[in-house]
Amino acid sequence: MIVNPFEEEIEALETQLREANSKLPHWQTMLANFQTFDFESANAKLHQCERDLAAATAALQGAHEAESGLESEIELTEPKLRIGFNPRTWFAPERTIARRHVEQLQKSLSAQKQSVEDLKSRKLTAERALREAKSEIDRVRKFDPLLAQAAIDALQKVVDRTRPRLDAIRARNEDLVAAIAGPVRQLNELQLELNRVQDTIRRCKAFKVALENSFSRSDKWRTHEECEQAFNDRDPNAVLGRSQFKQTKLEELVGKVEKQVKGLIKTTTTIEHFVIDGNNLCYDHGTLFGTAALDVLVPAISQRYRVTLMFDSSIRYRLSTNQKALAARYERYARVHICRNKREADEIILLHAEAPRSAVISNDQYREWASSRAVVEERVLSYELVGDKLYVPALKLSLDVDRSQDVRG
Repeated sequence: MIVNPFEEEIEALETQLREANSKLPHWQTMLANFQTFDFESANAKLHQCERDLAAATAALQGAHEAESGLESEIELTEPKLRIGFNPRTWFAPERTIARRHVEQLQKSLSAQKQSVEDLKSRKLTAERALREAKSEIDRVRKFDPLLAQAAIDALQKVVDRTRPRLDAIRARNEDLVAAIAGPVRQLNELQLELNRVQDTIRRCKAFKVALENSFSRSDKWRTHEECEQAFNDRDPNAVLGRSQFKQTKLEELVGKVEKQVKGLIKTTTTIEHFVIDGNNLCYDHGTLFGTAALDVLVPAISQRYRVTLMFDSSIRYRLSTNQKALAARYERYARVHICRNKREADEIILLHAEAPRSAVISNDQYREWASSRAVVEERVLSYELVGDKLYVPALKLSLDVDRSQDVRG
């Protein structure tokens, strides 16, 4: 199974960046509110809320008293409405007046009750406004601007550190996806073909078992007919032999493609630094032709990786140059080093590539240094120079080389 190792890291970095970006505005807003908070206005608002509450409380108390007064007056007046046992009082003007008075009192009481409810709501609103005013002042007094600034600085550092890393990982992931797209497609096609062959093998074995268990010619004839219909061949043993041979070849090919894909993944995901054998890239089949290959390779590699360019001491007279000139030529892309007089760069190149995330680009076999970590761990990548084309297969890199450009002359 081919697993893209970048996906997990990208997801983790995206989560980290998303969390930092979600928390940062909160702290920034809190700090900005603290810095612009007007305590004088807030205290004035608090005192006004206290006055509003006191006024609402007093008004409510007065309304309750008025309500009680109306209820008492109704209680005193209602006895005058009773008919009683004396017929002379049934239609007396006093009773009529009392009835009208009670009706008016009840209307006033109803209105007063509504006024009491309105004043209760007004008081609740005033209490809520007072709590909010106090809470706002308390929150600002308890707020620690130094802690907020520290949180903002820490979150900003996370953003500043994570975003470039995420962009770089995404770019490398795009490179990886592009690099393995062809081999993965080929691998999927091979796997489908292998599955079909394995299914053929299973069916042929089933035909063989059926033939072995058949006791009549008609049963055997029927099995051979089914085999011919399935594979255009009546002999399951012949089909089985061909299929098993094809299976072996397909498994070998699948293994090679898987190795290629895993190699591309390893190079793209684990390597962060390339040490380029400068002298090696200045030759084509033993013929010195200058820095034309380096002029295209170094800038291309530096887009995704750190680059160190190393030369034997002999490069000085072979190309009539010096370290200052070469460093100036590649200063935007790589760190340049020329070994001391009469010293070859092979050992230094391999020592410089000892770190697990470093690799070498060279066609040198480094037989004298076969035990070095870069050689043992197969972190030496070869290249091919074909006419005006430079290929680095492990990186899926193809570059045009202008051989007329070099440092000589």
